Amino acid sequence: MTLFWVIFLLGFQYFCALFGNIYTGINPWRALAVVMRIPEVKREIPRRFDAMGYYAAYTFMYGLICFELFGSGSPRDLGVVLFVYSVVNLAGAFALGAKRWFGSFEMFGVFFNIVGSLSLLRPSGRRLEIRGSIQVPCANGGFLHAPPAGLMLCIVFLLSSTAFDGFRDTRVFVNIYWVYFYGALTPWVGSDIVQSFPLLQMGFHVLQYTVLLFSPLPFIFILWLACWAGKAMLRSPISSFVLVWAFSPAIIPVAVGYNVAHYFTLLFSQGVDIVRLVSDPLGGGWNILGTANYHPSVVLSAEWIWHVQVASILIGHMIGILHAHRIALRIFGAGGMAALSQLPTLVVMLVYTVTGLWILSAPFAGGGAAIVR
Repeated sequence: MTLFWVIFLLGFQYFCALFGNIYTGINPWRALAVVMRIPEVKREIPRRFDAMGYYAAYTFMYGLICFELFGSGSPRDLGVVLFVYSVVNLAGAFALGAKRWFGSFEMFGVFFNIVGSLSLLRPSGRRLEIRGSIQVPCANGGFLHAPPAGLMLCIVFLLSSTAFDGFRDTRVFVNIYWVYFYGALTPWVGSDIVQSFPLLQMGFHVLQYTVLLFSPLPFIFILWLACWAGKAMLRSPISSFVLVWAFSPAIIPVAVGYNVAHYFTLLFSQGVDIVRLVSDPLGGGWNILGTANYHPSVVLSAEWIWHVQVASILIGHMIGILHAHRIALRIFGAGGMAALSQLPTLVVMLVYTVTGLWILSAPFAGGGAAIVR
């Protein structure tokens, strides 16, 4: 559990953000496909499946977050999920070809490709680029280098899922259902809270699943408003929807920054336990490496945690603004037009910053939220 949730999904994510996407070279499912001699390319498969794969990756990512937030949290269930995921990966690689499947369908490959695009240690230089981007024709006859719509959805989901995880525990979110929705549901479920509680609890679960599923939409809408405003200011013939595609990679540093703010403490509170766990991975009383009795203690002060959280959010947004400006330079060229087009984007980044800081500082619902999950 510690190896997968903390070391792999968190620690390795931050490692890729600094040093690039090395997951491509160590993908265990890709290695299994090589051992099983699954063909790299199936020539009879149309190329449109490359872009369609990102919608499958988004579905897998949604399922993973649902399992993380709403699952039982048992090692057995995680093992079953990873086994099923392995079978699906091998079957998909066999049906579509290993190159196509692991290029856009495989969830972790897409995830680390997105995060790894932040690294400066890449041959492509310091431009924020992600593997799988496409050229979109514009109204002025030129082309924009933009991610497919499915990949854009995955990018925004990295931010929206983390925001949802923080927001669902706040008193505001809990009160939305148990105070305001409950009043509207009383004619159907009755006024006896004891008898209606199981039904209400199921409704609360449905609400959480639904909000998480559609969580990227508000962020995409706000970004579209900024692109629409920039387009109107410049009287550009480029579609605002195409501009959203093009500027969506600028959200990546924002998503990573907010992820650090929300989860980095787990690396200190639980991640350090990996030193002890590697000596006894199955809990059988082993001491393979002689570290089974190692009990590290890393205590972080609340003041230090808060400063790191605020700094990671602010730095993420600052890098996002820089990347958005570089994208604007490639679209509108050097000069005042690129700078003018970024005024609405700057407002969007401020909105994202304020929202992230508000979620971090919002009062938690307490034990009641844990009961109704």
